[in-house]
Amino acid sequence: MAKLIEAVYGDALMETGKEKEILKQLLEEAEWLLEIFQANPELKLFLNHPRIATEEKVHVMEQVFGEAGQKEKKKSELSREMLGFLKVIVEKKRQDILDKILTYFADNVKEYFHIGVVFVAAPMELAADQKKAVEKKILETTSYETLEVHYQIDPSLIGGLVIRIRDKVADNSVKHKLERLKQQLISM
Repeated sequence: MAKLIEAVYGDALMETGKEKEILKQLLEEAEWLLEIFQANPELKLFLNHPRIATEEKVHVMEQVFGEAGQKEKKKSELSREMLGFLKVIVEKKRQDILDKILTYFADNVKEYFHIGVVFVAAPMELAADQKKAVEKKILETTSYETLEVHYQIDPSLIGGLVIRIRDKVADNSVKHKLERLKQQLISM
């Protein structure tokens, strides 16, 4: 089976990070870039515009994210490796999936460092001690050393929790239980 394009590029960036021992730095830069592209959709539109030459797109990337003739490193300056990676993406005309590539890369680096990315949905805001208990239970039942937990409120759940870690979902919500009961009654 062929590898997804984002996996090919994401894995290449990960290997570069491992070889040069800058994986955590590249992760920070990837997450920062994802924020930049989300906050500035016009930048993505520019990179995907068919009438703008590839050379111009690369030049703008260098100006926006490169040294740009400055002597001191600024927040907007990326490492040589990440800037080179962005140039390759643009030159290979893969900028339309740049967010998927960076997300794939970030997810895999977090797995590499045993950081679990967890999404928890609850019908109401959880108290701090409830959040601690959920996080403690997840750490006990997984191989993760730390967690990055994203909480969201979903009143339609009525009660219970829905926990998603990568492609696994634990749905212990009242809504889910009622749906199962409904299906059982229908099949009788």
